[in-house]
Amino acid sequence: MEKNKELIDGIIKGLQLVLRDSLTLLNGNESRLSTAPKQAEVLARTYSGRQLMAAMETLNFIQVARYRNMNLTLLLTTLCAKLRTAVGR
Repeated sequence: MEKNKELIDGIIKGLQLVLRDSLTLLNGNESRLSTAPKQAEVLARTYSGRQLMAAMETLNFIQVARYRNMNLTLLLTTLCAKLRTAVGR
C-alpha cells in the first residue's frame, strides 16, 4: 500500500510539471521542466489558460487530500472527476 502512495505522489508531481509547461507555452516561454514536452504542447493547444489553471488547482487539492491520508480509490476517483470538470468536460 505504501508503494501505491509513493506512486500517486510521483504522478501528481509529474502532472503538475506537464501543466506548468503547458501554461508557460501559452505565455510564449519555451522552457520545459517535465519529461513530456509533446503532451504539454497538446494541452497548450487544446485548453485555455483558465482551464489549465483549474487543472493545476485540482492537482493542488488532490495533493493536500493525499497528505491527509484520503483513501486511494476515492483519491483517484476524485482526481479524475475534478480534472474533467476543470477542463469543461
